[in-house]
Amino acid sequence: MIKRLPCYSDDAQIYVSWYDEPAKGYFEKVVAANGGGAKHKINYTSVWVNGNKAIGEMTVMMLSPRTELDGQPVDLHSYARIFSRLEKVNGAWKLVEGDCIYERDELIPVVPGTPIKIDTKELTSYRPSYQGLCYILARMGLQSSQDLPGEDKPETVAKVYRDASDWLFA
Repeated sequence: MIKRLPCYSDDAQIYVSWYDEPAKGYFEKVVAANGGGAKHKINYTSVWVNGNKAIGEMTVMMLSPRTELDGQPVDLHSYARIFSRLEKVNGAWKLVEGDCIYERDELIPVVPGTPIKIDTKELTSYRPSYQGLCYILARMGLQSSQDLPGEDKPETVAKVYRDASDWLFA
C-alpha cells in the first residue's frame, strides 16, 4: 500500500468559487465528488522563491463535466490562474494557501448553433469573470462567493499580488 503524504500544511486554506475553508476538507470533498469531474488543463507555470517561501502561478482552463440546462447539454469552460503560496516544511514544499484568479468563462451548447435556454437575469447577477460557473454551480445547489479575485475587478487581483509579495519578502 502506498502511503500518501499531504501536499499542504496543517493550516492551509483554499479559496475557490465553491470552497473557502481548510485544504484538508477541500481534498476530501473533491474525492467524495469522484474527483469533482472537472479537468484542468494547466499551461504556463511561474514560480518565485525566496528562502523557504515560494509563490506559484499557473494558467488553467477548467473543463467542467458536461451538464444540462433545461434538458439541453452544455459545456462550461473557465479560464483562470491558480495562485499558490508554498513553504518548505521539514525539507518538503507544502501548500499554505491556494487562490484562483478568474478571468472569464463560457457556456457552450454541445450542438453548435443551438440557443441555450438560460435565465439571463440570474446570469447577469453574477460577476462577469465567472458568471457561467456560478450559474452552473447554483443548479447543483452550491453557492459561490462574489468576492473572489477576478479580472472584472482589477483591485481584487492587485490585492492578491500585493499580499503575496508582502508575505514572500517578509
